[in-house]
Amino acid sequence: MLSNSAFLAAGTGIDYITAYHSLDRETKAEVHELFERAMVITNQNITPTENTFNDNLADQIRNYCLNCAISNAFFRLGITPRYIAGYSMGLYSALYTGRSIDFTAGVSLISKAFHLLDIHTEHLKGNQGAMGVIIGLSAVEVNELLQSNPDAQVEIANVNNQYSVVISGLEIGVGQILRQAAETGALHTNRIKVSFPYHTKYLTEVTQDFASFLSGFPIKDLEYPLISTVDQSIITAAPQIKKELALNLSSNISWQNTILKMAELGITYFIEQSPGNSLEKIGKYLKVNCQFLNHQKVMAMVEKAGYSNA
Repeated sequence: MLSNSAFLAAGTGIDYITAYHSLDRETKAEVHELFERAMVITNQNITPTENTFNDNLADQIRNYCLNCAISNAFFRLGITPRYIAGYSMGLYSALYTGRSIDFTAGVSLISKAFHLLDIHTEHLKGNQGAMGVIIGLSAVEVNELLQSNPDAQVEIANVNNQYSVVISGLEIGVGQILRQAAETGALHTNRIKVSFPYHTKYLTEVTQDFASFLSGFPIKDLEYPLISTVDQSIITAAPQIKKELALNLSSNISWQNTILKMAELGITYFIEQSPGNSLEKIGKYLKVNCQFLNHQKVMAMVEKAGYSNA
């Protein structure tokens, strides 16, 4: 069932309580188990108390737990990917799905990266990092805004699709570009709840230190190939994986090109291995002859076909 699929792991920003209640009984139980394991590893409480996202370590690990549990649910049902991809910080979940790292290793990597981000962005205090999304302008139009505001210290961090562009940089500049985008004709602009300038040159030192850490970290070759969001190369070997993990922090990425690459490789279904449907929404505006399915839709198809995971 659903052969010729790619699994897509969403990044951070999930409303956890809503997400949890959307899961089947068995997956809910696994989420609880993974939360418990993560709390032992990190020595902190990651149980959500409200339906918000605050870009802290606990939020990132919660997102990872949810993604891993959903991935496991798909595998139990015999649904496996031809390719995998991780949206931004969803890379860790994708590597778990690809059997390159186990659950504990993923928690350790997320924790280490977050610690390095905290250390290396102290100099930004007072003008901390920020990100935002611009809907309704093309990447070319957003780049023109950036070129006309060189002092804003903002970059295009990610191109979601032809109508959605993510910017990242220093907080004052991000706010400035979002306002100008709205004045220029953007249909919608929104600040993303993060305090680090992900996917920009401002995290180059983090990338260097993370790469040093990764050189001695045990990572296995992938059982399912990963499509790089940085350059859309097909990744399977451990050295390539370590390079992608490091570059993912400070390199501009393109989700649009990543999906287009997998479509060229013949993928029929893009399955979101995360609660919610953020990647499905992005995919609707990509010119590919493929079907995007979120977790709820996959489970409904499974139930209709006569299987059960409830």
